[in-house]
Amino acid sequence: MSNTPRFTSLQALRAIGAVLIFIHHSGLQGPLVMSFGDAAVCWFFMLSGFVMSVRSDALSMPDAQFAEWCSPRDIASFMVSRLRKIAPVYYATLLVMLALAAFAVPWPSILFPVLMLQSWVPSRDVFFALNGPEWFISSILFCYLLFRPSLWAVRRLGSRLPAVCAVLFIIYLVVVATLPDDWVLFGVYIFPPMELPAFLLGLLVSRLVPRFSQLRRYPSASIAAAFLLMAAAMFAYRFIPTRFGLSLYWWLPTMLMLTILASTDSVRCAATRILHFRPLVALGDASMIFYLCHIPWIYVTRILLGKASLFPSPAIVIPVSILLLAILSISLNRLLRRH
Repeated sequence: MSNTPRFTSLQALRAIGAVLIFIHHSGLQGPLVMSFGDAAVCWFFMLSGFVMSVRSDALSMPDAQFAEWCSPRDIASFMVSRLRKIAPVYYATLLVMLALAAFAVPWPSILFPVLMLQSWVPSRDVFFALNGPEWFISSILFCYLLFRPSLWAVRRLGSRLPAVCAVLFIIYLVVVATLPDDWVLFGVYIFPPMELPAFLLGLLVSRLVPRFSQLRRYPSASIAAAFLLMAAAMFAYRFIPTRFGLSLYWWLPTMLMLTILASTDSVRCAATRILHFRPLVALGDASMIFYLCHIPWIYVTRILLGKASLFPSPAIVIPVSILLLAILSISLNRLLRRH
């Protein structure tokens, strides 16, 4: 594990994604701001699949080692270790939001988030209950659970894998295209099995990276092109039907961006110097804490400003809030790592 690449640029991308989600939930309006959240959520699912695939290197394991790695006992141990990392901040932010609601919350809106099962319930009063963005935790845990079985399937399918993927993609498209309008948000964006493809595409990207070593010849141009393509996708978002813009629309630009950033990560150039800026990388390391805390932070900030009869411009409040939460998240992340 010590020889596993860190991909510092991807940690910076986590930080950028966390900030975009903060802005998305900050109260600003407009299609561009709306695109920030949907794009960044796709980044997080795909990044998780990519990083887990690189760290495990499971497809190169001997059969006996791989079988043990995929055993129910090892999967259970892996899930427990993941929950230990997430649970302290997750439940702390849940409690803060419950207190802000004066504990006047229907029991399903408490029970399912406490069990981390809110993204399985097709009700906004449940999957967006309390700390709404925590639905992501419910869905990403499902992806973690299926990560090793998915790699087992990849090894078993062998040459049949492309055909199986094509069939599954067609099924996905049919489901997305035919969902009733009032089921689109839950069925495309929230429901865990529908976010699994983005997670597994991260696995695919991890296999593509070695084939794009030629990008290292023009690292800054390649990185700039990746971000410009993503920016163009964000500006065009307003023209995309919601059912496709919630997830599928972001798959290709995100795959290209991850491939380029991972392929050029070890090259020193102007673009990687920016992405490897230490505070940005530190925020990337603490991005899960930042993500879980940002809604309570926004609510508390609004309450405090209201009580003080202060109503500064969003152009001041949002950057300052992001900076302060970033400092808090990085500090808390370092504290938790020590223990």
